[in-house]
Amino acid sequence: MLLWQSDRRKTFSLFSLNMLEVLINPALILISKFVIDKLTHPNFDGRVGGSIFLASLLFVCISLLMDLLKPINESKMKLLTARFSRRIDNLLMKKANSFIGIAPFENATFHTKTPVFQTNTVFTTIWIDILIRGYSGIILITISSVMLWYLVPWAPFVLLLMGFPRLFIESKLNNLLYEGREEVQDLRRRSEYLMEQPLLPDTGHEMKLFKLLPFFKKEYISSSNNLINLIKHDQKKWVIHRFVWGFIESILIGVIFLYLLIQITLNTITPGDIALFIGAIFQLHNGIGGFFGILAVGAREAIQLRNLLDFIDSDPSETITKTDCPSKTGLDDLKYGYKFENVRFSYDGKNTVLDIDDLEIPKGQITALVGENGAGKTSLVNLLCRFYDPDSGNISLNNKSIKEYDINELRKKYTVVFQDFIKYEMTVKENIGIGKIQNISDENLIKYASFFGGSSEIIDNLDNGYETQLGRLFGGKELSGGQWQRIALSRAFMRYEDSEIIILDEPTSALDAKVEYDLFKRMKMLCKGKTVILISHRLSTVNMADNIVFLENGKVSEKGDHESLMKLGGKYAELYNLHSKMDKQFILKESN
Repeated sequence: MLLWQSDRRKTFSLFSLNMLEVLINPALILISKFVIDKLTHPNFDGRVGGSIFLASLLFVCISLLMDLLKPINESKMKLLTARFSRRIDNLLMKKANSFIGIAPFENATFHTKTPVFQTNTVFTTIWIDILIRGYSGIILITISSVMLWYLVPWAPFVLLLMGFPRLFIESKLNNLLYEGREEVQDLRRRSEYLMEQPLLPDTGHEMKLFKLLPFFKKEYISSSNNLINLIKHDQKKWVIHRFVWGFIESILIGVIFLYLLIQITLNTITPGDIALFIGAIFQLHNGIGGFFGILAVGAREAIQLRNLLDFIDSDPSETITKTDCPSKTGLDDLKYGYKFENVRFSYDGKNTVLDIDDLEIPKGQITALVGENGAGKTSLVNLLCRFYDPDSGNISLNNKSIKEYDINELRKKYTVVFQDFIKYEMTVKENIGIGKIQNISDENLIKYASFFGGSSEIIDNLDNGYETQLGRLFGGKELSGGQWQRIALSRAFMRYEDSEIIILDEPTSALDAKVEYDLFKRMKMLCKGKTVILISHRLSTVNMADNIVFLENGKVSEKGDHESLMKLGGKYAELYNLHSKMDKQFILKESN
């Protein structure tokens, strides 16, 4: 069905031409039998003419037709494969877009199964080849069986009866030894990861500095050896199976051939019949091999096709808790901020990363989330964006559970700079413009966003300005970490006018102190009246926040403004004083 939906006309023409190509071989065999019988007939006078000449001419013409059909079929198959791949790509992207959360993309099983159809040129080629060979195999088995029945009536039945147990055993063996099974894919994925790391531009500096290449090479060899040993064990079984059944088949064909030779001595068959037998045996062998593709290889590949269809048909909201509310609403008039009530959350259902009994994030104010690494700051943001839902408890916005809002309408009110922002291998204009995809061609808005994001100065110094290709993958300009971060900030500011909630997760981690100060000053002016949630390790930069929430081991340890927390003399004050002392030492060192 997927193939038919990809291109009906090309699918029909490919299978029609393939049928014509399949019928040519039996036709050539019959012509060969006719010519041989004529040449070996007792009344043959040695002159090649008449029916022999016409048969020979027909043989040449049909051979030319077969040579002509092969490249046409190959061309149509490549085009259909490309369209089939595009069809699958579209379905995969559509499905990926339908996921509400991000949990599926962080699942190890997901990344073990999906590479088979992510690199689907091979996948689709195999499936089209299986279908064509199976379809051709049925035709060849029928025609060759009739030919053999003409010579030895019992031969096709014996050969086919022998073929069924072989196909049954081979089908089971193929499933057991299938290289697409999870254990093989996991080893292959691990080997590919270890091999790729020393070759990536983002890892080159650490590879050189820490001399990591020998380590990764050793780990790669170990992982790839495990993979090779597994495949070697599989192939040993496969070779033994093919040898045993090949030997039995050869003995059986030899017996039939010996029987035919005896019939020639008795003048009950002609030399042309021997040619017919040899050709029919080859055709039957090819037909069984093609039909085997459906029963064995097709059954094996069906596992991956089932993975694909299961993925496409899976519930897009399966990783996000569904609300009991019959109708979802938009977020039109924001009057109140967030409220956490008895919220518990874990990524694996076991290890709790957030345990918040009571927390409010007021509307129209800047709230800073601070704490050590692993305190739960980014996890809290993931819940606000509804990439995940809490295991228990409730998060409300505007006095309504965030589950009751239409998730796409809710996210329209957000603009976010993520800690692990993406460096898109695109032009500057596209890198910023995709922050509001419907306005990706709006140059004025892009320039406005780049100014507030602090990237305009960088762009002005690029040779091609906003049309500069960024990243090394396509031969573009590589930026520093801080420059990439300002591009990401600018991308977020594309949604500034539509956004009522601005989330900044370590937005200045790669910026120097002066640039960071200027940027925060600009953002505070720009974000006035909006709900801003700021995550930062630099406590010296969050004292401007209206509210500060100190997280520790997923729990709210302290909350208040900067002055009240300093008077409290708790964890925040201790950490702030430590950071201030380190900053002063750094400034003193620099001045000396």
